[in-house]
Amino acid sequence: MRAGYLSEYFSGVAAKVLSGVEADTYRSNQHEFNGVGDIKKLFGQEKHTYQAKFLYLNDTDDEPVTDDGILTWYDARASHPKRSEFRFYFTDTTVMTCAEAGDLLVIGLREDNSVLVLLQSRDLQSAARSDGFLVLIRLLTLDFQ
Repeated sequence: MRAGYLSEYFSGVAAKVLSGVEADTYRSNQHEFNGVGDIKKLFGQEKHTYQAKFLYLNDTDDEPVTDDGILTWYDARASHPKRSEFRFYFTDTTVMTCAEAGDLLVIGLREDNSVLVLLQSRDLQSAARSDGFLVLIRLLTLDFQ
């Protein structure tokens, strides 16, 4: 792989904006990200558990908030013959206590089959939209090990 390319670290990346039930533990205790669109394409249809590194980027902390956790990809409607509803169950992490509805969620499947869960505060999103490389630049400067 060529140095400086995301493919050096990831076999795939997907993103979505967090909803209230995904982010707010007072609103819902489900501890799950809905597996929509590109997330479902990236992780497929087989149940799997992943080691994960969680990171939260915001304007108030000099460094990202980080934590380790576990993600389980599964079909919540596996027993239903005509329906599927894929989700990522996540364990409690410091990062998820920072999450809010409207935050950007970027999930990266790493070459070693672990997952990077990057949450970007919704307050940073306007800056990211004006400079589409903001998240990627900060992501590439982090130590993934």
